[in-house]
Amino acid sequence: MMEKIIEPRDLEIEQQRKIVNELLETINSNDPTFYYMNTSDVADLIFKQINTPGALPTSKLKSVKTLDRRGIQILLSYKKAV
Repeated sequence: MMEKIIEPRDLEIEQQRKIVNELLETINSNDPTFYYMNTSDVADLIFKQINTPGALPTSKLKSVKTLDRRGIQILLSYKKAV
């Protein structure tokens, strides 16, 4: 049986996706209209959270600080392969 090789970039993307999903949960709990928002609006809200000083711990900010709105949209649509 071949062992799957995990690339460092894959681990970085998975960490980013996890943090974006945490931010998504925060937005969801604070905004009752969230369900009706389009992905670009949600990505904009997450982008603003990432770029708000003190909104994220430094360890998490390090993983997502390079994401732009388009990158966040891609992560929101990303589904982990089973």
